[in-house]
Amino acid sequence: MVRDEELCAGVRRLRGDDGLEVRVLTRAPLVGPEVGSGARFERVRLEIAGESLVAVLKVIAPDPICVTRERRFYEELAPRLRARVPRAYGAGPVAGRDDGWILLEEFPRAERWQPARALEVARAIARVHAETLDRAPSWLPRPFARDLDAQLADKFVGMYVNERTLDYGEDGREAVRRLLAMGHKAGIIGPEPRVEFVG
Repeated sequence: MVRDEELCAGVRRLRGDDGLEVRVLTRAPLVGPEVGSGARFERVRLEIAGESLVAVLKVIAPDPICVTRERRFYEELAPRLRARVPRAYGAGPVAGRDDGWILLEEFPRAERWQPARALEVARAIARVHAETLDRAPSWLPRPFARDLDAQLADKFVGMYVNERTLDYGEDGREAVRRLLAMGHKAGIIGPEPRVEFVG
């Protein structure tokens, strides 16, 4: 549990202003998003320097496989990125954990995912990686390709996310049907598959 005083101190620390007026007005648990991740979420109404804000508190789940870096991402990298990420109002440690908590701006409810946006999203992610390659902090894992610039990142992503992966076209759909039929005929696939393409 992160106390109100810790939230206020985390906001002041992230803003670099020990005298900043911060008050937590209300807190309410968010039900559901913790499924699968182990993280806990709360909706927090707070006041920062007289401005009333609604934020989401995420107490980051400990990762049994590797140390999570989410809090450090929001503290150190996110403010420098040109990509749109939720704004962090505050962050801080949780005793006995490698990561901690972050207090993020509340995003509006997401639109239904459109497969056509996959290429746009993948390119934005690749640009974020390309932007940080030369000046990534030591705690960030190093990618295999240190010399990847934005143009090369676009080319690399385009090999895997492109117009063909967004829409196979009739010849692509026929190729999938044939491959599955061959698998069925060879006994690799059980009942003859019926393919329905979505989108």
